Amino acid sequence: MNIRELRIILAEAIEGTEFSGKVYFVGGAVRDFMMQRPTPDYDFAVEVPDGGIRLASFLQEKFGTPPPVTHPQFGTAVLQYLGDSLEFVMTRKEEYLPGNRNPKVSFASLDEDIMRRDFTINTLLLSVSGGSLQDPTRRGLKDIMDKLIRCTSDPYRSFSEDPVRMLRAIRFACLLGFQINERCWEAIQEKALLVKNLSGSRLESELSKIMLCVPPKSTGQGQACEPESGRGYRLLQESGIVHALDPSLQEHLALLSRHRFDLLPRQLSERFGVLAASQIRNYMQIAQTAWYRNPTLSSDDLIHLLEKAES
Repeated sequence: MNIRELRIILAEAIEGTEFSGKVYFVGGAVRDFMMQRPTPDYDFAVEVPDGGIRLASFLQEKFGTPPPVTHPQFGTAVLQYLGDSLEFVMTRKEEYLPGNRNPKVSFASLDEDIMRRDFTINTLLLSVSGGSLQDPTRRGLKDIMDKLIRCTSDPYRSFSEDPVRMLRAIRFACLLGFQINERCWEAIQEKALLVKNLSGSRLESELSKIMLCVPPKSTGQGQACEPESGRGYRLLQESGIVHALDPSLQEHLALLSRHRFDLLPRQLSERFGVLAASQIRNYMQIAQTAWYRNPTLSSDDLIHLLEKAES
């Protein structure tokens, strides 16, 4: 299902309710829509107190889906609908305590919610009820056109509050074929050592996304991009982030950079037959996890692994 079809379905579902005019597509789904890229999931901002969880529960009853997965401390809920993952969150503000990257959250206006987001390219809004596009920072659309990763707020403070944002900046640069804004890049280099504060699982999750990025086929100037893992590894090195990691992890990233993940969705269909989009995503996630841990695995090896998992 594409974003246009989903918007119409949701607009009809919330018409005449407290959610009408208060729900917006936000983040990657709107960015990808403007770039004409496929999107793996959909994020929604709900300008109603506890609106993320309440709207997900409302839609679960209306559509008869499985119950949403909720995180009350953050006001979020994830609902699976017709093979797509829909994440709803109330518009909120965040308060970070020293040494803790998990913020205290509370309800806030839509404008406040937008300004706490990481990068301008992720701040575009698409109204579910009316279908209008909004660019609250007045930089989102321009930065997409200019292929630029820019922090929504002061990057030094932003990265101090949550070091994961530095890894996300590098991932988006690789995934989209964008450049990182100069001030943002300088802040990453200065704050690189803060990644030491991240848990091992979160660090592995973000690094694997970087090393598994599949960038656009060209830069737009007729020149091929670097190999998938090559640019990510280079940016991790040049930023200083690699040097903040344990030696064993540094060696593993170097190994990953010398290989490539080359399993394609069509290969899954050729082996397993017609698959739903959700099944393809699940297979790819399993294969990507296996490749990240052992990058010498070929696409044939990964398919064999998936076959064994099925049996």
